[in-house]
Amino acid sequence: MKIAIASGKGGTGKTLVSVNLAYLWSEIYNTKTVLVDLDVEEPNDHVFFQEKISSSTEVFRPVPNFIKERCIFCSKCHDVCRFNAITMFPDTVIVSPELCHSCYACAELCPSNALIMTHKKNGVIRNYGKDNVLLYDGLLDVGEASAVPLITELKSQVLSKHNNSVDYFFDSPPGTSCPMIESIRDVDFVILVAEPTPFGIHDMDLAIQTVQLSDTPLGVVINKDNENSQKIYEKCKEYNVPILAAIPHKREIASFLANGGLATRKFDEIKISLTQLVEELKIRINNN
Repeated sequence: MKIAIASGKGGTGKTLVSVNLAYLWSEIYNTKTVLVDLDVEEPNDHVFFQEKISSSTEVFRPVPNFIKERCIFCSKCHDVCRFNAITMFPDTVIVSPELCHSCYACAELCPSNALIMTHKKNGVIRNYGKDNVLLYDGLLDVGEASAVPLITELKSQVLSKHNNSVDYFFDSPPGTSCPMIESIRDVDFVILVAEPTPFGIHDMDLAIQTVQLSDTPLGVVINKDNENSQKIYEKCKEYNVPILAAIPHKREIASFLANGGLATRKFDEIKISLTQLVEELKIRINNN
């Protein structure tokens, strides 16, 4: 089973739900659980488990390398590139790897083989030792414009290593752009974490529309629950999306999380809410 935890905006409590849900799931069902931090620009799930890196693997992506001696300056590579990664000059071609999306079009269409795909380091995949919760994350190299290749490779490596023998929780990047969409691809259920603020509700609206386009079942968890949460209930009712749990807004909870603590170990209200979420997820996924 594969569950993605996402959000329309950053700071809603997505990581709070991800790490505590994975921990509770492994505890309740006494099963190995894989938590994958796909927020590769700023991974922080490892902070809550305080585990050391047990292994790491470098990840590369293909980018074109220009060979001037072969070039006939026909400009086909420049014309076909939709990402402005290739700039033509009268006597040379400049490739901007940070803009390249590794589509291979330039190299495939070059009539003189002046562009050869080579490998550029994109980031690193890390594995942390843990008994029941197996933690993986990715760390994007500074200067890399797209997180998608690293997210794709991280998911591929983890899924191929464990197959269907474990349950997966994917802590996705915030927003509704390509990294989030790649993170929720081929999952069984999406949990959207929302906060009752004007920006939070607006971005939850966009996230619901994005997930529904993929026909993936979803539900919402309210974090920082307060008197304004009614607006989230109204919006979810409009889209026929269930509210799965609500986590109260308390300063002591925020302070505890800021120090890297697993909230379910200290706060009964969070443990009760997320335990209900675990049970609700089991029922909904079994019914789909």
